Amino acid sequence: MNPSTKLPQSFAGGLLILAVACLVIYGEHLIRLHWPHQQQAELAAVSDAAAQVWRLNGEPRGSFAINQPAPDFTFAGPDGQRRRLSDLRGKPVVLNFWATWCTPCKAEMPELQALYVEAGEGASFELLAVNMREAAGPAADFGADLGLSFPLVIDIEGALATSYRVTALPTTIIIDADGIVREQHLGPLDRERLRELLAVNS
Repeated sequence: MNPSTKLPQSFAGGLLILAVACLVIYGEHLIRLHWPHQQQAELAAVSDAAAQVWRLNGEPRGSFAINQPAPDFTFAGPDGQRRRLSDLRGKPVVLNFWATWCTPCKAEMPELQALYVEAGEGASFELLAVNMREAAGPAADFGADLGLSFPLVIDIEGALATSYRVTALPTTIIIDADGIVREQHLGPLDRERLRELLAVNS
């Protein structure tokens, strides 16, 4: 090959930098498509492998606090009827925040389902799984694929996550029978640990 036809090293290096920049921009575009309503400060989610959670950027906001009344909200029950969290007083409530893209959430779901089925009708607790910032269709498909029978609450704007100061997924909140927040757990739970938390806070 004629030496004069070889690309200068500086030019080749420039092409490499341009390619990397395009990949970064494309990756950010995918994040925006995947989570279009997420605020700028919260767009990036990084996996914390040691804690088995997806940590969300941004400062927590909202009125949530341990040993304080749980922020109330409405949701659609399995029968399609609108209900309020406060309607469930008299039983402890397990409030689980999750997303379809969250690998630890997916690993945790069969444990939640197993405990829910084990409790059966007339269970001594209620279980609500709050999907964070995704449409109802993908969340329902996710639930169907895993055979989930407990209510899936759609928080497409992230209002509940804000109220409960969610900073990582999965996050599980234990609310006692009087509507007081008693526990907050980051990361996946197995049924034994969840059973223990419910026993302490019934």
